[in-house]
Amino acid sequence: MKIRLATLLLLLLLCIACFGKKPSNKLYTIFRSNNIEGINLQGKETSVQGFTDDLLFEIARNQGVRFKITTLDHGKTGSLIEMTGADAVVGPVDATLQNRKFFSISDPFYTFGPVVVMRIQDSYKNVDTLKNKVVGFDRAYAGLIQNSEDLSFILKPYDQMTYAMEDLVNGKIDAVILDSIRAYQLVGSFYANTLKVASAPLIITNFCLIVKKGQYDELIPIFNDGLKELKAKGLYQKMLDYWGLVDPLYSHEST
Repeated sequence: MKIRLATLLLLLLLCIACFGKKPSNKLYTIFRSNNIEGINLQGKETSVQGFTDDLLFEIARNQGVRFKITTLDHGKTGSLIEMTGADAVVGPVDATLQNRKFFSISDPFYTFGPVVVMRIQDSYKNVDTLKNKVVGFDRAYAGLIQNSEDLSFILKPYDQMTYAMEDLVNGKIDAVILDSIRAYQLVGSFYANTLKVASAPLIITNFCLIVKKGQYDELIPIFNDGLKELKAKGLYQKMLDYWGLVDPLYSHEST
């Protein structure tokens, strides 16, 4: 009888080991670019890389896999995945239907883009409530913003966004559209008591983990599950804080 119980216990432990949540301790090589073409991180490149490394290693530790990160001086995320030795790539990606034909793409782990900044006391809730209002914007976004057909507000371009912020504080304009990294820097320091970020990014750039279809597809649910777990435990926000970053989409959804 004791032998049977011991055998059953051993079988139970084997089942737990085989069918538990954590996958095997496999090593995956992940490529990333040290020089992302067409992406302006406003001097936060090192912070984004440090945050990405911390995030990947914590997900790997929690999910029972190992990640080796290789940094290359290459400007395009899409080209990295074609290089020999890459099991996956991290970086900005356009998650279009066309891309999803060839790549498996994770949930975004960092997002940035232009956001709307308003005065703290203003009651405008989003861009749609700015009808017929004057909105200052960075001239660098001219091609993206001015070509939109559904704008209901009056645009005023600026070359120096500090001038736009001052005009906003002084009531000369009603809102400002500004890169999210710069917006949170200014709102969190010089304008902490006067201005607020009032929207998610109007044009979203997502950082994701990418693999080729049919190659290491298992990495996507591993990464997504790990990311959700870090957010649920509050570790994701702590990592952002440590590296002096704000994910405007995550911040906006959390409020």
